[in-house]
Amino acid sequence: GVIVLAIFLSHSRSGMVSIAAVCVMFLCGRFVHGRLWRYLLSVSMIGLLIISSYWLKKDSADGRLLIWQCGLEMVKDAPWTGHGLGSFEAKYMDYQADYFKEYGSQSRYAMLADNVKQPFNEYLGVLINFGIVGLALLLGIVGALVYCYKQNLTQEKRIAFYILLSIGIFSFFSYPFMYPFTWMVTFLAVIMLTADYLKRIKIGTWGRNIMYTATMMCFFWGLVRLGERTQSERGWQEASELALCHSYDEALPYYVSLKHRFKDNPYFLYNYAAVFTEAKEYEKALKVALECRKYWADYDLELLLGDIYREKKDYKQAEEYYMSASYMCPSRFLPLYQLYGLYREMRDDAKLFLTAKKIVKKPAKINSMLIKRIKYQVKKECELFAD
Repeated sequence: GVIVLAIFLSHSRSGMVSIAAVCVMFLCGRFVHGRLWRYLLSVSMIGLLIISSYWLKKDSADGRLLIWQCGLEMVKDAPWTGHGLGSFEAKYMDYQADYFKEYGSQSRYAMLADNVKQPFNEYLGVLINFGIVGLALLLGIVGALVYCYKQNLTQEKRIAFYILLSIGIFSFFSYPFMYPFTWMVTFLAVIMLTADYLKRIKIGTWGRNIMYTATMMCFFWGLVRLGERTQSERGWQEASELALCHSYDEALPYYVSLKHRFKDNPYFLYNYAAVFTEAKEYEKALKVALECRKYWADYDLELLLGDIYREKKDYKQAEEYYMSASYMCPSRFLPLYQLYGLYREMRDDAKLFLTAKKIVKKPAKINSMLIKRIKYQVKKECELFAD
């Protein structure tokens, strides 16, 4: 009761739908006779819940529809085997930018688009990473678990089934498998469903010894790796603290020593490139930022690359990256403001006034003091230029 109350107070629509769906299926199983009627009633109730949750936070739901729409475009480009593990972070924002290049800021999603890290649907994530083959394999495993559930039905199996059902429904609207707790609970539920079949597997003494030895070796190897990772994270934290204090010369040796451990971590590479930029080592910053771009299509990274190219006086590339950032998140003002400064540097009056007009007329998602200051400054400068 406490957990259910907490979920409703948190306004988690995915959580509400999951709990309600499990309750509906449980009650239909108890009080409704006839398998067809149970299925029809359960599907109808769950459908009504989903529609109701859409109207509860319509803007947020529309934002997810945009993510799913762009995600499906990714699936179309690699339908069978997918783009590979980690491809959503590496490529999604480029697809979102392409969407707004085609439909422009007039799209109803323009004010809702943001910097996205997750597809908000685990099944879509499987399709993007592993394609139809991966999703078919997942559905095959689900079918096998349903078969195990129906054989020799017990109260323990019912509990396991409802656990997996709630996780499965939640996965349609969020990303629960990002958290280790979900993996542990799922593993436990699978063991509960397949316990009867696991007991039938006969393993000799030698087999048990090999399994125990392998398990212990994996455990100790995991501890060693965890220790190394913890030490590296502490080093990164110290480097970040020095960078925040503008001690870039002291921070850089930390980043150099940690580079081999985080060579494929986009967040580390972004920080590393940002520190090089602040230290005015633009060639090194560009090299690291472009390396980061292989793993991460990101609004902030596009702005950083634009800043680096601008400092290097490569205005064409700087314009390209600022424009890309603007298309990725059309509601943001900073990319346009950076373009405005770039055109002023280039002395390109035509593009300068066109960008200034966009900034002044652009509606603000949240009319903060920063946006008011940007609009006021641009308007004032344009009036001075006009005079």
